[in-house]
Amino acid sequence: MLNRSKFIASMGLALSLPAAACAAERTPEQVATHHMAAFATKSLDNVVSDYADDALFVTADGVLQGKAAIRNFWSPRIDGPPLDSKILPAEGSVVSAPWTLGAGTPNAISGKDVFVIRNGKIQIQVVFMDPPKQ
Repeated sequence: MLNRSKFIASMGLALSLPAAACAAERTPEQVATHHMAAFATKSLDNVVSDYADDALFVTADGVLQGKAAIRNFWSPRIDGPPLDSKILPAEGSVVSAPWTLGAGTPNAISGKDVFVIRNGKIQIQVVFMDPPKQ
């Protein structure tokens, strides 16, 4: 994983690109990097801007569809613990991003997000959470 200072610097760069203005020009890795940076900096508007209008968001609790439902999911969660993540190299339109919320704390949560990105937007996001540490 990136160290914290390099991650913060990369977040600033990722967020300097307006998502809507250059969506079709961004690679899947650029979209995922922008998305995770927006989440780490707690920017709900930037998080939601990365999704396609009809995006699917899949967790163990079910499937949400569309930006409004996804915004409603993230709104109460955006101010959670600090996020550390890494964007793995894309395989076509698929990007994987392992992450940890609250790294180094007793309540840290980790997992992996898998994104399907087309035309510069997240079409599908699947969230996999690691089992709790015992």
